[in-house]
Amino acid sequence: MKRIVVADDNDLMRRLLKASLAAGGYEVITVANGQEAIAQMRDQPADLVLMDLHMPELDGLGALRLMRADPSLQTVPVLAITAFFHPEGRNQALAEGFSGYLTKPINRDQLLREVATWIDRAESS
Repeated sequence: MKRIVVADDNDLMRRLLKASLAAGGYEVITVANGQEAIAQMRDQPADLVLMDLHMPELDGLGALRLMRADPSLQTVPVLAITAFFHPEGRNQALAEGFSGYLTKPINRDQLLREVATWIDRAESS
């Protein structure tokens, strides 16, 4: 079973994402910020990370930078999730190294398609 880490400071969003992904057949581990995401990935790596951009303690971009600097984590797909969509933000997130970009509210079917696409790409690499 493929494992996904969901990093979001909003408890309701973590629960919604976990339910959607679990229904899609994934094992889901939720954390509340970027520091917890990094610790989780170093302790028990996942196949993909969904990372909120705006979190306390360590935001999504900071966590992504730490992952990309760690040889054991640098190839794991990381999808940015945010409630604040604007094209420049999407382009910046992708330029910074995020694999994809999803906006809240997240459509379950779109989420599962995007996740499957990135997990498949990672397996092919």
